[in-house]
Amino acid sequence: MSLFFLIFSNVISLLFILSLNDKKYLEQIKIITLCTSILSFFLVLYGWWKYDYSIQSFQYFFNITDLLYFGCDSLSLSFLLLTTFLFPIFILVGWFNADTNMKILCSILLSIELLLILVFSVLDLFGFYIFFELLLLPMIYLIAIWGADERKDFAILYFFLYTLFGSLCMLLGLILIYYEFGTTNLQTLYEFVIPLGKQKILWWLFFIPLAIKIPMVPGHLWLLEAHPEAPTIGSMILAGLLLKLGTYGFVRILIMLFTHATDYYRSVVITVSLIGLIYTSFILLLQYDIKRIIAYSSVAHMNYGLLGLFSESIEGISGALVLMISHGFTASGLFLLAGLLYDRFHDRIIYNYSGLIRIMPFMAGCFFLIILSNFGFPGSLNFVGEILILFGIFETANIIALLSCFGLFLSLIYSILLFNRLFFGELVIGSFAKFNIEKQRQYGKLKLGYSLDLLPRELYMLFPLILSIIVLGIYPSSLLLILDDILYYILLLIENP
Repeated sequence: MSLFFLIFSNVISLLFILSLNDKKYLEQIKIITLCTSILSFFLVLYGWWKYDYSIQSFQYFFNITDLLYFGCDSLSLSFLLLTTFLFPIFILVGWFNADTNMKILCSILLSIELLLILVFSVLDLFGFYIFFELLLLPMIYLIAIWGADERKDFAILYFFLYTLFGSLCMLLGLILIYYEFGTTNLQTLYEFVIPLGKQKILWWLFFIPLAIKIPMVPGHLWLLEAHPEAPTIGSMILAGLLLKLGTYGFVRILIMLFTHATDYYRSVVITVSLIGLIYTSFILLLQYDIKRIIAYSSVAHMNYGLLGLFSESIEGISGALVLMISHGFTASGLFLLAGLLYDRFHDRIIYNYSGLIRIMPFMAGCFFLIILSNFGFPGSLNFVGEILILFGIFETANIIALLSCFGLFLSLIYSILLFNRLFFGELVIGSFAKFNIEKQRQYGKLKLGYSLDLLPRELYMLFPLILSIIVLGIYPSSLLLILDDILYYILLLIENP
């Protein structure tokens, strides 16, 4: 894999799309965007095939300047695979929206994919900071242009203020690192022995923005505002990929660079993550907005992943990384289904629906499969991640493990309640829940002969997500093989910090 060609192809496509007239070349813009995204996936897939696991170091080096220095290890490769796999699906979600300015949408989507590729492969902390923060801009545009009208200004303000606070903390940490060591290159910094006192200060300055991005309680409020107001594509990108920046940063910076401080504050992170898992799971049971329910579920799963990431066991860490990949598939699928439901009935209130399985059997089937993954049913990829995390926590903290099991039980409860409420019972749809299906037809709210179930193109978008969840759930060794060398490196850090 050539990182240069991967980055260059996205840059050229983005510039070419911006130069086209969207009224005259609408179809060409969509095709170029989709083909660029698919090409990126196959380039990363080829990089995985050619990756040399005998080299315990970064590979595929490429640099523009000293600050823009790129390379891949298995951690980067796994998140690049997730990014480039999901983006063609994101593009297809907006493909058939006639009311959308496709030139702007395609430009925003390619910008986000390009920035994610850069942030997952850059080997300089200053470059990481730049790309990490630049991702805020296209996401704000996405919410501002296509978000819901009710509270999108408030959601954008929350998103901006939380990110700004984290940004200032990380910038201060970068200044201190450069002042102390004269470089922000990660490969060089890994070779330094940083005193514990300095590690503690730097650890907090990087922990805060990464914890906000994941998000950890109490830095989760921006996400709960952003998800309901974001369009379907925005929610899928947020849950499927942007939240993973926090996990990636935790491993790349906190665990691998500030190892001693991470060990020192391990109990703090585990305690806060456990509180976040149980708290958000309880609050979720009181929600009535479908997208807000899925958003709280995402926060709960991300906090459960942090229990494994900071468990000080290789099983827990590998389980956390597997769960993050799986969550990208599961959360994207749930938000896609919620968006398709909203497109049909323009209502996200869960109490205004029931009995949908009678008129939407394909949607019910897809929803059921992804819900099974959401609560970690055996055979799904979520199950692999969750069971590995549980084994990892039991090795170091039995009480925490038992309490986390309670969080998993709550995940089972709210997942089944969500599915049961939507698809079983008397058939009612949309905001006219007091009417039955015959009266809705009579009042013109449901037209006879109109197919409400999933269209073939919508099944095509869901199929890769469901297939990935099942295939990787049955054969998780293929995913664990990708993570092999980073897990080996972390194991050495645990045994010889």
